[in-house]
Amino acid sequence: MNTIETKVEEMLIKHAELLGTVKNSIDAIDELKISVEKLEHRLFVDNGSVSIQTRLDRHERFIKVCTWLSGVCMTAVIGVIAVNIL
Repeated sequence: MNTIETKVEEMLIKHAELLGTVKNSIDAIDELKISVEKLEHRLFVDNGSVSIQTRLDRHERFIKVCTWLSGVCMTAVIGVIAVNIL
């Protein structure tokens, strides 16, 4: 009987350790989830300040406008040069 009681006590200790590990894992997962939600909020949500995604979108639009304007200017310069040559 003594060996059975010893094994039961060992199993209870291992069970308690396992429960502690599971609890720590759940806490770590919760912290990770909160971190991901904060990152997602910073990337995609405007809350009074401009989000990173909005900034990227504005930069992209600015670059497109600059590209279009430089194309129009170059076409005008080439047109003036062509008219003067002819």
